[in-house]
Amino acid sequence: MTNKAKRTIGQKLYDFFIRFTPSYMIGKMNSLGVKYSAKEMVFQIVGLVGGTVAVGFLSKLNAYYIVILAIIAFLCSPSLIIAWFNQAYNFQRFSILIDYLTNIVPIFMRRTKILYALTEVEDLVYGDMRVAVRKAINYLNNSGDDSELYENALAIIEKEFPNSRVRAVHKMMIAIERNVSRDYETTCTYLMKDIDNYIKRIFRFQKDLKNRRNQLVILCALTLLMNSVFAIMFASNDYFAGFETNIAFQVSNTVFIASVLITIALMLSKIHGKWLIEDISNKNHEIAERYYRIYRAVPKKVKPITYIMAAVYAVAGIFFFVKGHNIPAALVLMFVAGFTLMQPRMKVPNAKKQVKKYIETEFPTWLREVALNLRRKNVFNAINDTRENCDEIFGEHLDSFLLELEADPISIKPYNNFLAEYEDNDIKSTMKVLYSVSIIGAEQMPRQIDALIDRNQEMLQVSEEMKNKNNLGNVEMLGYVPMVLFSANMVVSMIILVVNMMAKINEMMVI
Repeated sequence: MTNKAKRTIGQKLYDFFIRFTPSYMIGKMNSLGVKYSAKEMVFQIVGLVGGTVAVGFLSKLNAYYIVILAIIAFLCSPSLIIAWFNQAYNFQRFSILIDYLTNIVPIFMRRTKILYALTEVEDLVYGDMRVAVRKAINYLNNSGDDSELYENALAIIEKEFPNSRVRAVHKMMIAIERNVSRDYETTCTYLMKDIDNYIKRIFRFQKDLKNRRNQLVILCALTLLMNSVFAIMFASNDYFAGFETNIAFQVSNTVFIASVLITIALMLSKIHGKWLIEDISNKNHEIAERYYRIYRAVPKKVKPITYIMAAVYAVAGIFFFVKGHNIPAALVLMFVAGFTLMQPRMKVPNAKKQVKKYIETEFPTWLREVALNLRRKNVFNAINDTRENCDEIFGEHLDSFLLELEADPISIKPYNNFLAEYEDNDIKSTMKVLYSVSIIGAEQMPRQIDALIDRNQEMLQVSEEMKNKNNLGNVEMLGYVPMVLFSANMVVSMIILVVNMMAKINEMMVI
């Protein structure tokens, strides 16, 4: 093992055990906006460990196994405590974000000055947002001849709250202050409408998250309760007395209770709702770009080792079929052989599928920015202005689109070709609406832009629902874990019960 690997393992162990120190927990909880003390930490950890010990006792476990559960509960306790408060923290951050978004635009409309708007909004926000706004104001007042003064000042807020609406508001404010147009009030009104719809959707998503968290915790608690009732009921019956001392029962119930405890910790850690606020996720972009590179890569030839492994599986399958007469094993091996051959060829279609899902969720956000630009610019410039905020995927497609549009400004072909390879009907029809905006007269343009924005609101709703569903995908699967574990534990307990009962019957017959 190299020194680097040793340091990595050592660092991971340090990061794990540091969580149990009062200073770490207090610092972490304070960062979540919770006033926390070492006394509260000890009380909560003791409560979690004590509750787990009580469940173990009611489930008729021996002292040795109860101690094991107590240790597991202790190791899980920091994650459980932090995860529980983390959701409340993100709900609070959304309230802070709302205060900023709903106040900054109306204030800015009064004088169309960024410094004035930030100064006025400072007293209307609190927490992390107030700190970020104050830093932005200080930057504006003390940065001299910065050529990108507004961008750098507002970037302080965007870094603290990486939200697409915050970025859209800031971009609009910069554009209006530098080049005030007659229609800036209409642009601001459109953005306020978008923010209002966004707030309503996120409130609904947050309510669903809270309900889901409560339902999953209750489900886990019920499975533990039912398991304890089963153990108490049969252990107190003279016919079945003593079955709970069986080592298989002890191990099965210990594994079940520990698994439910870990499942609760995992579920709570994933239902934090952070993605609802910070919808500009570098992690999601990086994953999508990785798939995009696979999709765009030149197809590679299948390696010889792949053919060799497939042949080995196929020959083994034939052997089991002909000599062993084991049809299930033969079918499994033949399936594995086929999958081994197909897997390299499946990479590109799978990568394209993942990129398409990413495009479908990100396209409405990009379109909103285009729609907001249309009041001040023509279609080409409105689209071109979004290029600096695009990632690798959108950027490459947008470059091709803009080149085609420059070559033939009045043709519908560039609009039809944009993202056409992903075969999304909503994108196709939306691009046709953009084309109609580019060729109609000035009198009809406001009506077409209104239609485009209304259409975009529907797409944004679908997009945000998809993002929410994607982020909760693993949690949905974890929701089945408690019942699966409970069913498996019941099967083991019933088998032990029957074996114990048969043993007693045999003893009676011998006597």
